[in-house]
Amino acid sequence: MFFMLLLAATSCCASLLLCPTDTELIDALVAHDTAIKKAVADEALRKGEIVLFHLPQGVWQIQDVSCGEREPGDLPTTTCKFTARYAARDVTQIARLRQQNGNWRIVEAHLVEPIYR
Repeated sequence: MFFMLLLAATSCCASLLLCPTDTELIDALVAHDTAIKKAVADEALRKGEIVLFHLPQGVWQIQDVSCGEREPGDLPTTTCKFTARYAARDVTQIARLRQQNGNWRIVEAHLVEPIYR
């Protein structure tokens, strides 16, 4: 019993059964970024414009992960706050993730802008 309480206290998730791993979060970020780039490129093509993307090194680490409770619904869905570490910068996000066919996907994401004083 004590071990379970200790494990729950150190966990980054409200439910140990509903938490994407760091690798799953990275995969979800890559898929989300790819979908956004495709949507921007498709819109530009529709307008007859040209768009260029500067593709910096991808995310290489996830840290400071904190996820909430499972949301009601048929598919496992949760909201997580995490920091994605890229080569040149760290990006903190709050994202709503849904698990479909065994893969976590970002369905909504917001960047957390740092507050400087």
